[in-house]
Amino acid sequence: MNSKHNLNNINKLIEEFRAVKNEPVLGKVLKISGVGKKDVYNPALLEIHGKIYLAGRVESRKDALDSQVLFFEENKRGLWLPIENSPSFNLEDPFFTKIEDEIIFGGVEVKWKKIKGSIYPFNAVSYKTVFYRGKDIYNLKPFAEGPDKMKDIRLVQLPNGKIGVFSRPQGKKGGTGKIGFIQINTLDSLIPKVIDEAPLLKDNFSSSNKYWGAVNALYVLESGKIGVLGTVGYKEKNEVLHYSAMTFIYDYKAGIVSNVKIIAVRDNFPTTEAKKPRLYDVIFSSALLPITNEEVLLYVGLSDAAIGFINISNPFNSKFK
Repeated sequence: MNSKHNLNNINKLIEEFRAVKNEPVLGKVLKISGVGKKDVYNPALLEIHGKIYLAGRVESRKDALDSQVLFFEENKRGLWLPIENSPSFNLEDPFFTKIEDEIIFGGVEVKWKKIKGSIYPFNAVSYKTVFYRGKDIYNLKPFAEGPDKMKDIRLVQLPNGKIGVFSRPQGKKGGTGKIGFIQINTLDSLIPKVIDEAPLLKDNFSSSNKYWGAVNALYVLESGKIGVLGTVGYKEKNEVLHYSAMTFIYDYKAGIVSNVKIIAVRDNFPTTEAKKPRLYDVIFSSALLPITNEEVLLYVGLSDAAIGFINISNPFNSKFK
C-alpha cells in the first residue's frame, strides 16, 4: 500500500483531488415530489429483485425536529415519489443492507431538548443507531441498537459467513470520529457492548489531524475484500462544515486498509439551496450503484437539503459481487 494514500493523510488526498478537478464534472440533482415543501436528503438505496428503492431523510427546512425516513420509488418520468402504503420512521440518515435473506434497515434515533442560552433553539441530548430487519420494506421489525451517541454503524455479510460491523466511536477512543471493525457470528450478537468494543482500524484518521471520517455503505467485491464508501469532514471554528466522499478497500482477513480515494466534493454537483449556510459544502456519501464493471453511480446528500448523483469510475477497480 502507498503510505501516502491512507486515512492518516486524508487532507493531502482532498487537496490533490481538488487540484486535479479544476473543471469539475457536474452530477445532477434527484427530482423528488410528494413531500410538500420539505427537503429530502441523505438517502440510502437498495436493489430488491431488480428494483431500486430509496429511503430518504425528509425534513422541514427550518426544523430538524420533524425528521422522518420515507421510502421512494422512481416513476417512468424520472421522478421519485413516496411509495404508497409504505412505512415511515422517526429517524435520520437511513441505511440499507442485506444479511442472508433479510433486509436490514436503520437510522439514527434522536431525542431533542430545548436548552436556554444555546446558539441552537434545540439540542440533541441523546441519539443512537437503531436497526430493523424483515423480508421486505413493509415488514421491518426492530431488533438491535447501537451504543448511545454513536452514528454511522454499518453491517456487511462477509464471504466467510460472518457479519462485519463497522463502528464510529468518538471521545476518548475515537476523538472527533474514527472507524472501528469487528466480526460477529449472527445478528443476535449485535449489541451495544460489542459495537463499542470494536477495535479501531490500524490505518485510521490521525488524532492530530482536523479530519474525521465514517462508513456509510459497504460492498463485497469479487476479490473477497470489502469496498467501503464513506464520508470525511472537518469543522471550522465558525462552525462551517466541509464534507467529501471517500472510498477505500478493506481486507478484513489481514486488517489492511488500501486504495483510499476522494471520489467527490460539493463542487462536483450543481448549486442548490442549503439547510443552513454553514452546511453548503457538505456531501453525505450514500450509495454506489454499478452501471458497468468500470462505472458506478454515486448518490450523496447535498447541503442537508437535496440528493445528488454522479457517474464516476469504479473506485475499487473490482467487480461488485
